[in-house]
Amino acid sequence: MNAIYVLSMVFKTDLGKNYTIRLTGADPNVTDEEVKSAMQTVVDTGVIVHKNGTPADLYGATLIKTETEYIDVK
Repeated sequence: MNAIYVLSMVFKTDLGKNYTIRLTGADPNVTDEEVKSAMQTVVDTGVIVHKNGTPADLYGATLIKTETEYIDVK
């Protein structure tokens, strides 16, 4: 069985909308503080500009684990 971790980071934009960044292959041991720091860097640098606006505030984050089990059908 293979496990894949996806870090989903949600921001509020300067237009009042949500903007989500998903990182596949995230470290399953990532800490809350590491995620918060990375998200704050995105906000502080203004490096992302999107039709929903520029990330302006932290809204939430989740670490999603997906397990895949392959079935032999031959």
